[in-house]
Amino acid sequence: MRFKAFGKEPDGSLLEPEKVAEASLKTLLSDLTGQVIDVRRDS
Repeated sequence: MRFKAFGKEPDGSLLEPEKVAEASLKTLLSDLTGQVIDVRRDS
């Protein structure tokens, strides 16, 4: 589905699912509300 929408993306340009899951769990367990969470690849 992503390929249909965006075409071929360079290898390594997408986040690892584990990193997204970790950030999601940390956010869900925090007291934050109404925040935008920016999850980025390490540069």
